[in-house]
Amino acid sequence: MRLSQQVDKVNFGLTVSVLLGISVPLLTFPDESAALLRTAYAWIAETFGWFYILTGAVALGVVLYVGLSRFGQIKLGEGDPEFTTASWISMLFAAGIGAGLMYWSGIEWAYYVQKPPFRAEPFSHDAYLWASSYGLHHWGFVAWALYCLPTLAIAYPFYVRRVPQLKYSLSAQYWLRGRETSLPARLMDTFFMV
Repeated sequence: MRLSQQVDKVNFGLTVSVLLGISVPLLTFPDESAALLRTAYAWIAETFGWFYILTGAVALGVVLYVGLSRFGQIKLGEGDPEFTTASWISMLFAAGIGAGLMYWSGIEWAYYVQKPPFRAEPFSHDAYLWASSYGLHHWGFVAWALYCLPTLAIAYPFYVRRVPQLKYSLSAQYWLRGRETSLPARLMDTFFMV
């Protein structure tokens, strides 16, 4: 399949504008930005932490359903597979986890022991329990399910529906119906790229 070589100048411009709009103030006012980001993170984690965990569980369920149902038999791409399923899974696992694991595996647990979630006492028994469970959430099946869902949403239109572009909004063609350059489509692509 041939990938369209054209750059969508509107999406590119929107994405660069949003990134500059975020980056310039962060670089110009680093101390104020750090305080703002800490406050925002604390509020988001406290308010929506449960939603993040629920989203991961739902994503895992959806990915398992897609993979084990008749939809899991849909072939992405042309011709015979170059690699066996076991080889493909091994390559995805190694590529996805390799770099992050080299850095985080030795220190992530210590971070959560020092600053445990849910107001647990640092260095307490609960802190060690949270430290061991958070690693599984970040590096286990839930994380892979969260990576897999957008991949499926992009790969299916590209390989099966033969859409010549890799744009996230094209995964919503059914709802957009001819409005692929509309404001909602542009915002969807920009949000995904940022």
